[in-house]
Amino acid sequence: MKHLARYGIIHIFAFFLILVSVNAAPHKFYVSISQIDVNSENSSLEITSRIFTHDLTAAVEKEHNTRLLLGTEREDPGAKEKIGKYLQDHFHLIQSGNELDYIFLGFEIENDIIWLYIEAAYIDELKELSVENSLIMELFEDQKNIVNLRFDGKTRSYICTKSEPSRTFTIN
Repeated sequence: MKHLARYGIIHIFAFFLILVSVNAAPHKFYVSISQIDVNSENSSLEITSRIFTHDLTAAVEKEHNTRLLLGTEREDPGAKEKIGKYLQDHFHLIQSGNELDYIFLGFEIENDIIWLYIEAAYIDELKELSVENSLIMELFEDQKNIVNLRFDGKTRSYICTKSEPSRTFTIN
């Protein structure tokens, strides 16, 4: 079992290296990485997602029938709101059967990657967290969304796919 966990981490690390090393050229793979850090001191989840800017832009523009022009002088002034709405439709956090509200703090663009920053408060003690991540899946059948959940020095990972976009993590 340890060997399988190590093997999975190696694949996730390889996906990450590919994701951050790609230049602005078109890509033939579709992947995002979401890091969820459990902050037990203030009962919050600190989330950072990395996605190809072109892919997120295409998805948000399709959903809102508009042009975002992210990272340009003509960037849509409502871009943050539109990205936040898209996140609410495609990224869900569930604790004890209740969906957690979260705050979309904003985004940054670095080369061809967009970094999304999210924060959520959880209720009582966090024993279990379900994550549904269907970002970009309406555009690409083979989209993979890696979710890493870090707590108490441990990391649990899962790759969300169109056929299995959600995972419940046990936190112990």
